[in-house]
Formats: sequence, structure tokens, C-alpha cells
Amino acid sequence: MKTASILSAIAAAVLFSSCSAPDGISVQQQRVVKTSSASPLHFEMSLKEPWRAPVSYGSRELAPGKSFKVEALRDFVYPAAYEPATIEVNQAVSPATPKEFQTVKTGLVADLRSKRLGEWILIEGNISLTEFQGFTRTGGSLGQPVLDGKGRVITENRIEMPKFAEYRTPVYLAIKPGESGSFEVSAPRKGTTATFSISTGK
Repeated sequence: MKTASILSAIAAAVLFSSCSAPDGISVQQQRVVKTSSASPLHFEMSLKEPWRAPVSYGSRELAPGKSFKVEALRDFVYPAAYEPATIEVNQAVSPATPKEFQTVKTGLVADLRSKRLGEWILIEGNISLTEFQGFTRTGGSLGQPVLDGKGRVITENRIEMPKFAEYRTPVYLAIKPGESGSFEVSAPRKGTTATFSISTGK
């Protein structure tokens, strides 16, 4: 009886050890795989215009399942309303003068969200680029040149407003951690591409 009990115990121990890890992977390797899948993810975005060096917008930690933004903006301040030109009794002329100002943000906004999709990280959302494209003369009758009695221009009396263009690109890109993905975006210069990179580690 003692011999049978000992043999049973040995057989149970062998069976347990053979089932604790699949063939071809050790218990230590299982721990490494689990740790690797839980490693922090980092996201980096860059933009490349034709004939120019790429611009990187820095790296940030990526939390799958959450939304995030990449921004590179500057304030553009412009006159939004004017006082009409005036002519004094002594013929001194004051051209149309700005009295109110507004601010528009120009540059890049990438409004994105991420989620796990099997072995990939899916990045979706939108990239918007807003560009200042110069001024246009406006104002109608208030923005016409002021003339003297002989028809000579005293002041141009220019009233100008800025022109802006917005470019928008939907995003849907799956990337494996450790790799990058590039795609063309709508931008002032045709052929501009965005590159998303996802890395692992601290």
C-alpha cells in the first residue's frame, strides 16, 4: 500500500508539472509575455511637407480606450471692426481705424482616440490644419480712398480682413507597437504626410 501511494504521488506531481506551461514556452517566458503586453505605450506624431524636414510634435504616453489631442497652435489677432474715416474742418484726414479685434488659432489640431484591436493599436479621429492666407480688401463704401477737391488721393483708407483656410482629414490607422504608419493629409501643400509611431517601454 505504501509503495502504491508513493507511486500515485509521483505521477500526480509529473502530471501537474506537465500542465502548468504549454509545450515550447517556459513559466519564465510566460511572465515575460505578460509583462510585455502591460508595458507603457508611447505615441508620437510628425508632419512632413514636400521638400521640408519633418516636424515632430513630441512623444506622449498612450492610454488605449481614451481620447487625446496633439496641438501646435498660435494666436492670430486681427481687426474685426473699424471707425469710419473722418475729415476735419482743417482738411486733416483720419483713415478708418480698427476699434475691435478678434483672435483665430492657426496651426494643427489632431483630435484622436485609441483602442486595442488584437495585436494592433487603432488610432482614429481627425486632423485639422488652419492656415492664414493673406488679407483681402473689404469695407465697401467705408473702405474707399479719401480724395481731395481735385480728385487726388489723400489716404488709401484701406480696410482689410484676413483669409483663412481649414484642411481636415479623417484618421483610421492600425499600428503594431514598435512600428509606424504614414498617410497623406489634406494640407496647403499637396503631398504632405503625417506619421504616427507607437513605441513601448518607459
